[in-house]
Amino acid sequence: MTTADDTPGANAAAADPSLPEAALHLVAAEQQVRLAAEETAQRLRRLQTVTAKLAGALTPDEIVAIIVNDGLAVADGDGSILGLLTEAGDAFEPRASTGYAPEALAAWPRIPAQPGIPWADVVQSGEALFYATREAATARYPAMFASATATHQSYCVLPLRGRERPRGALSINFGQPRSFAPDERAYLLTLAQHCAQALERSQLFVSLQQTERTNHESQARERALLAQLPLAVGVFDRDGTWIARNPALERLMGAQIPSRDPAERQRWRSWTPDGAPLDPSQWPGDRALRGEVVAPGIDFLRTQSDGSEVWMRISAAPFRNAAGEIIGAVMVIEEIDERKRAEERLHSLQTVTASFAAAQSLDEVRR
Repeated sequence: MTTADDTPGANAAAADPSLPEAALHLVAAEQQVRLAAEETAQRLRRLQTVTAKLAGALTPDEIVAIIVNDGLAVADGDGSILGLLTEAGDAFEPRASTGYAPEALAAWPRIPAQPGIPWADVVQSGEALFYATREAATARYPAMFASATATHQSYCVLPLRGRERPRGALSINFGQPRSFAPDERAYLLTLAQHCAQALERSQLFVSLQQTERTNHESQARERALLAQLPLAVGVFDRDGTWIARNPALERLMGAQIPSRDPAERQRWRSWTPDGAPLDPSQWPGDRALRGEVVAPGIDFLRTQSDGSEVWMRISAAPFRNAAGEIIGAVMVIEEIDERKRAEERLHSLQTVTASFAAAQSLDEVRR
């Protein structure tokens, strides 16, 4: 770092015995202010660089690497180690370090989150720890710092607190005693805040990925189940547009339920008990969207592409969200052609039988 005595202005002022003593102090003070401003600007530039890297990273591993490497450079430290709090919040797992021997990290695979542990104390209190000397750190935490590397002379321990919960802690050590002036503490705390936000975002990203995988697996199971059903099954929204259906239903209907599709509507016919055509507003899909459960269903005669006609039975029920609002409906279509034709034949046979039974003579039977 450049000091006041290294600058041409300061050297010139010190070498000019003709300047009054007050002027010398003024020049030195101005030089110190300028150097402090330059150092602050340099820190901000480094912090912005790290922040940009954190913003571009997605996974926890990427974030961890940036924190322990770039974060250490920003802090102008000699070593760092990052510990992440477990989901249960009962322990820290050291994830990465810089400036430590590999065996040092391996010796502490899991650190209890209990009082007397620096990471636990800063996470619990939300306040960072700053130790200007090795002796000060050892006096407070002898078990943690007494065996630390001899080149570590001062320390800071920063809590990494997200918006929802604590995420972990970051320890940084320095090769020389360090006073940790207020502006430097504020700078390190700002660095910790950016790191915590990045960790929180990355863990949210992982959760979303896991949720997406789970949803995809669940949807795949649902599609497989629907495809194997012997019935035509589907779910449609309030506009009558299909949002999920199995192949059997795809073969029967277009993009919407028949009552909402004028072209498809012509292929489906049903009748009231008195023989009048059933109005589409009374078809199962529309009734379900009004909150009715249509079961066991309504029988329809469907005209196939080859001109033949097949009997189908359509059932439907409303589909509601968590608030109980109807957001669509479920429809089930069963082919009942053989059953319906058998019923018609049976009905015809019963009619003929009744006629024979009511006949009074052979002439009536012949008629």
